[in-house]
Amino acid sequence: MVGTVLNAAFITLGVMLGSSGGASLIEPYGLRAPIVLGAAMAVAAILTILPALRRGAAQPVPRAPEVCCASTAG
Repeated sequence: MVGTVLNAAFITLGVMLGSSGGASLIEPYGLRAPIVLGAAMAVAAILTILPALRRGAAQPVPRAPEVCCASTAG
């Protein structure tokens, strides 16, 4: 549950920072500024993931084998 709350909090923070940053750049730089800001934020997000990818942290966790119910055949 804590993970869900933190995930939602960071998504909201990203929406808030992106919206306010893009809106504050429109007047001095024009309507292309939010697009450039979004691209820069996407590049920054990819750069934060690269160290984890290099050390193999993005590997899927193996699942335990599923246990089926006992057979009723006699």
